[in-house]
Amino acid sequence: MDNAAEVAWHVPFTALRFMRAAHAVKPLPPLQIPTDVPTETMRELAGRYEKGQEALQIFERDGKLFLEPLQDAGRSELRQLGSSLVTDDRNGWGYEISPVAGGIRASGNTDEVYQRVSEAKPSPIPQAWSNLLGEYGWDYDVLYIMDRNNELTALLEMEYVPLRKLSDDVWEFPPDSSYDHEKLTFVRDKNGCPMHVKVGEVVFPRRTACDKLSWPNGMYP
Repeated sequence: MDNAAEVAWHVPFTALRFMRAAHAVKPLPPLQIPTDVPTETMRELAGRYEKGQEALQIFERDGKLFLEPLQDAGRSELRQLGSSLVTDDRNGWGYEISPVAGGIRASGNTDEVYQRVSEAKPSPIPQAWSNLLGEYGWDYDVLYIMDRNNELTALLEMEYVPLRKLSDDVWEFPPDSSYDHEKLTFVRDKNGCPMHVKVGEVVFPRRTACDKLSWPNGMYP
């Protein structure tokens, strides 16, 4: 599957730890196996956190907890590992967060503290493009069309891109994206539901019903 690099990295890294221990004739290190996050912890941590211009969103969906940096496409499931939580799915491994007074400490390359802030109430989805939302494409390459920060947004190859409207059925990637000025053309059926979306010369067939929003990896709001 696309964007499963973290799994490909985590498996050999774990194997290497074992090989180094065996080579040094030392006891094998314990496997780091996270567990489910307790429900109470999910409720306590869910919210928006900011540090300067950077922001993180922690939210619960279908009994799982997720972390999403709002500046990029790094959404991953959080799981319990000792006293901390770590990202643990095909999109990420080992990014650690711990609750502190008034916020969380996020441990990537350096420890950073994000303060909890109030969340703005989302605006209603405009009726003109509400039925564009959904999944398009194939298991190995999925295009998600979503409402994100009150903008029609595409998630393709782990890049969130707010789209610019040219008409009700034609939208465009912005010039600062990986798909500079590429157009997305939605082709609707007789009921007005998009059957597919054409991006450049690639046709992405619709994967979800018109009245059902999509959830990448079972976790998209």
